Amino acid sequence: MNKRGLLLVLVLLVLLALMPAVTSAAIVNNPDGTKSDTFIADYNPNVRITVTVPQTYSYCTNAPKTDTIRVTGLTGTGHTIIGWVQVTYKLSDGSSEIVAEIPVNYTTDFTVDLSYLSPWEWPVAADYGNGLVTKEVHVSLSFEVISPAPYYVFVYTFGPGGEGSEGLGWDVFCTGTFPPPPPPPPGVEGCTPGYWKNHRFWTNVSLASVYSGTVSYNLGNNTLLDALRYKGGSGVTGAARILLRAAAAAYLNSLYVDYPFSTGYIQSQVNAALASYNRETILSLATRLDLENNLGCPLGNRK
Repeated sequence: MNKRGLLLVLVLLVLLALMPAVTSAAIVNNPDGTKSDTFIADYNPNVRITVTVPQTYSYCTNAPKTDTIRVTGLTGTGHTIIGWVQVTYKLSDGSSEIVAEIPVNYTTDFTVDLSYLSPWEWPVAADYGNGLVTKEVHVSLSFEVISPAPYYVFVYTFGPGGEGSEGLGWDVFCTGTFPPPPPPPPGVEGCTPGYWKNHRFWTNVSLASVYSGTVSYNLGNNTLLDALRYKGGSGVTGAARILLRAAAAAYLNSLYVDYPFSTGYIQSQVNAALASYNRETILSLATRLDLENNLGCPLGNRK
């Protein structure tokens, strides 16, 4: 070997000696319903960074549920954790709908708190017939551990599992009979689509300007008055028309009477339901809005 080749080998050996080596423990299922993974640095045995998350569980209660991701042992080590947490709904066609993406960038211990809507608001993940369906939320994470100065190199990843496993991800699911929606917030008035169709003192605007989710159904150029005249129909588009008839009235109710829901809330719920492309999810919201639209109209025969 010539001198140049020998020098290159020596440089590589020095670099390998300087690079941090790492070990880690396998993911552990804890008795309290959580699971955890620990990064242990061979180059500093005092570095033991642990990520703890929930295990998969069934959740069919009525109140919103919260979960917490905890990272301990990071403070004072000089290491950095960067990455993301993603929350998705599982859909019946096998695809997923992203609910939230949370960025992570910390040099000290931290937590990530998650909260979920009640299951009645989730889209259907699987339909077994006879009224038996499953709804499912999946949480995944990927946290990269970066070593301290002077190297600042990647040394470990928390989250993804090998050979198809979920790693530190988990599911929240509910199968069978779902709890009823919570009672509406204060607000005692609601006028029907028929009332708003026949009393047009309000401003008629395009559906797209009120509900952006209508564009993907080719209904965005229709107006609120058009929606109030919808008859419904089969399939997802038919369900969207049923929802938008109720949603047009709900929007006007939020502007003119003491309606239980705010304009912004109605818009966000309708757009989310339309984005699910799930007939049951869409019709569930239509039923809810229809109930509120029949609370009683205080406007009488106003012109």
